[in-house]
Amino acid sequence: DTMPTFPSHWAGISGKIEEGETPYHAAQRELSEETNITETVEERGGLYLDVPYVSPRTQEERIIRVYPFVVHVPAERIGSSSSALELRGTEHDRYQMITVDQLEEMKTECV
Repeated sequence: DTMPTFPSHWAGISGKIEEGETPYHAAQRELSEETNITETVEERGGLYLDVPYVSPRTQEERIIRVYPFVVHVPAERIGSSSSALELRGTEHDRYQMITVDQLEEMKTECV
């Protein structure tokens, strides 16, 4: 609810690839900017998906290139009071760990 661009939507860790940065390095940087996860992002060898997008504010249509990434976070990091996952900044106000099947079954809109 705190994110002004997409309030009340589920959103994964994401961000822009900076000039001179690879998608892999951008994923690692965004993960550390938005969470306290320090585990290494796995490079996925150039996989990407072009997703049509319409800005809710301007109604501008464009294509966003999405590079999925994987990070294996040990189970003890999730929910452990001493090393629990923390969200940083203002882009997210809560999180939920889900499986790919659960993601596909979600009835709410994701961005």
